[in-house]
This record gives sequence, C-alpha cells and structure tokens, in this order.
Amino acid sequence: MSIVEQILFILLGAAIAFGTTWFFAWRAEKDRKLGLGYELFFEVQTATETICEIRRVLTANIELVGQQHREQHWQSVQIPTGFDWSRRWMPNPAGLAVLASAKKFELINQLMELARLHDLLLIITAEYALRQERLTERLREGASIDVSGSTVGILITQEATARHAPDMLRVEDLVRQLLAKAIDGVPFAQDVAQRLGSELQEALRDRRFRGSLRYEKVESQSASKD
Repeated sequence: MSIVEQILFILLGAAIAFGTTWFFAWRAEKDRKLGLGYELFFEVQTATETICEIRRVLTANIELVGQQHREQHWQSVQIPTGFDWSRRWMPNPAGLAVLASAKKFELINQLMELARLHDLLLIITAEYALRQERLTERLREGASIDVSGSTVGILITQEATARHAPDMLRVEDLVRQLLAKAIDGVPFAQDVAQRLGSELQEALRDRRFRGSLRYEKVESQSASKD
C-alpha cells in the first residue's frame, strides 16, 4: 500500500469517527431538547387544566346565582375543600430556552403571563375560601334557620348585617375578581397551550405534538353580567 493510500485510509477513518461522534452528539442534543419540550408541554397542560377546573367549579355556582338573582355572589359561590391552593407554577427555564433557541419569544411572554394567571387564581381562590368561611361562621352566631322553602337558609339580623358589612364587601370583591379572571382566563390558557403544541412540533420537528391538546371551546365573557 502506497503512502498516498495510507493517508487516504487515515483520513477516511478520521472522517467516519468524526461523523459518528457528531451524529450521536446531535442525537443526544435532539433527545435532550425533545425531553425538555415534553416537560414544558405537560407543565402547561397541567396549569391549563387547573384553570379550567376552577372555572368548572364556579360554573354551577354562577348558574345558581343567576337563578336566585342574588346581589351578593359570595352567598352562593362555594369552593370545594381538599384542593392544594398553595401550589405555584413557573415554566421550566430549560424548556423556555428551547423556545428561545427557536426564536419563539412571543410565546415565551404568553407562557409567563399564563403562569401569573395560574398563580393569581390560586391565591384569590384560597383567600376567598378562607374569608368566606370565617364570615359565614361569624354570621351564624345568633342567626336563625329558615326551612320554609325548598332550601335551607340563614336569617341574619339587620344589626349583624351592618356589623359585618365591611367583611361582606371584601369577600364579594374577591369572588367577583375570581369569577372574572377564571372565566376570561380559560380561553387564553387554552389558546396558549394549543399554540405551544404547534410551536414545539415546528421547532423540534416531532409530529407527536400535533393535536395533542383538544379543548372544548370556551368563550370569554364578563362576570359582571351575572
């Protein structure tokens, strides 16, 4: 074998080794980004479902308020127990870096806004549930029970109503904030989650993101109409 042939074989071997190393490094980086993309995807899906669940919980109460024509929503809107209202969510920075590398900056801003909406809803819900429970307990002291109709009610004296009026106003303000943000926030959360799936499919070239999220269309509306 001539010197030229030996050099060619050496160069060919080096090229194959380099190509193999590059391929496995490229594959590892692709898998890493794909894993981060799915982690972010499921984080957003969970946050969106939390917002939708809050809205679903409130829907029956909103309808009840409309049927009874009550001026104060806090008397009807009840928050279920057993839910962890203390949890908070922030998009994984590594997942956001994947979007940033694909120049999806507008989507990143929307995800940060979604995180703020998610946490704010949980904070308001927790505070409302606590204040409503304390107010109801105070109003029950010295009140009488009304069982004349189809539902059981509490008859509160005018003196007690006047004494607790400031607390009623604070609780009513909280529930109106909650209703407005939950109802109007669901369409936004759904749009962001669906857009994330499309953008990740494009950025990571993975068709498994296609159609992964399907939500029943929810129209935005103002809670003040109730």
